Amino acid sequence: MPVQCIDQPAPDAGQFDSEALWAVVQLQVRAGDRVLLVRGDTPGASGRSASSIGSGRDWLASQCVANGVSVAHCVAYSRVPPEWDDAQRAQAVSASGASQVWLFSSSESVGHLARLLPGRDWSATCAVATHPRIAEAVRRLGFGRVMACRPALGDVVCALQREGLHTGPPKMRTHP
Repeated sequence: MPVQCIDQPAPDAGQFDSEALWAVVQLQVRAGDRVLLVRGDTPGASGRSASSIGSGRDWLASQCVANGVSVAHCVAYSRVPPEWDDAQRAQAVSASGASQVWLFSSSESVGHLARLLPGRDWSATCAVATHPRIAEAVRRLGFGRVMACRPALGDVVCALQREGLHTGPPKMRTHP
C-alpha cells in the first residue's frame, strides 16, 4: 500500500487512538461511503470467536455510522490471554515491589494481570500507561504511582526521567 494512501494520526499527535484517527479522516468520509474496520478478537471460553465483528472499542464505528457510513468488520487476528507457569508467576510477583516499573499499552493487559495475580497488592509499584484509559485501569488495579504518556519510546523514557526513574539507555526485557 503506498504511504500516501494510509491515514494515521500525525507523529506528534497526543495519542494514537480512535479519536485521533477520526480527527484525521472525518472530513473524508461521507454518507453512503463504505468503511472496512480491521480488528482483533478475543476468543470466548470455548476457544471460538466471540463475535463476527471482533472485539474492542466501537467508538470509531459509531462515529462512522452516525455520519451515514456503512461499516463492515474484518477479524484479522486473535488476542489470547497469557497463561503463566510457576516461574513466570514468581517473576511477576518479584517485580511488584517499590523499585519496579511496569509498562502497560493495553487495558486488556491490565485485566490479564488482575486475573493472573488476583488479590496482589500493587500499592508500592509504579506503572507507566500509554493512554489515559489504560492509566485509569491501572489505578483501579491498585498501582500506587501511575504515569500516563504517549505510546512512543521517547515519551515513555521522558515520563520515567520526570519521575527520576530512568538514568541510562532503555533496557528492554520482555516476558512471554
